Amino acid sequence: MTFHIVNWAELVASVVATICLIIKPSRLNKMFVPFLWLTLCVEITGKLTSSIIEVKYPMYNIFILVEFLFYIYYLSGISPNIKIQKTFRWVVTCFILLFLYNFLLLQGTIVYNTYTSSISALMLVIACLIILWNISFNQNSNIQFYSSALFFVGSILVYNAGNLVPDSFFNYLGTKNPTAFVRLYLLINYNLNVLLYGCFTVGFLVELHSRNANKSPR
Repeated sequence: MTFHIVNWAELVASVVATICLIIKPSRLNKMFVPFLWLTLCVEITGKLTSSIIEVKYPMYNIFILVEFLFYIYYLSGISPNIKIQKTFRWVVTCFILLFLYNFLLLQGTIVYNTYTSSISALMLVIACLIILWNISFNQNSNIQFYSSALFFVGSILVYNAGNLVPDSFFNYLGTKNPTAFVRLYLLINYNLNVLLYGCFTVGFLVELHSRNANKSPR
């Protein structure tokens, strides 16, 4: 098994988040630390079971749901708007139903659920835009908190926006020229993952620095 740059990026983000949790515990760290380590475990398991589709694809499909729920929970948690939080709860309910229908009946368990992945990416892009818009018009925002949250929300937005088109056309383009499309898809996804976890790492460092600055004598 070979560790690629994206796996190192995931590992670094997980370690930095864990260090931040130990040094300066916060709600953000408590949320992200288990999720990041779970992500790394899923990626490693995917590498080890790359030829066992009965294990790999069901795991990846279930992780689409886990990832979506986590990001929505995080975005809802930083939103100061109660209406947005309630709306996100309805979105979660609808997405779970769509996931179950696609996973159990439509595309199935041993095929990568591109329909679910596409819907997840679209919903998360919209959710991130709503959160950014809401924060920008909230005059009571904690500037130091949102300066670090910007790295997380922005990277989630870019990552899902970048994956939206490839996921949406995965089935169609995959049948036209599967070899070329798979290479392009992996290249896009690979670079977006490096960007995502790189921004997560920077976000944790910014949060840690802002907390130290708050406690430093002036």
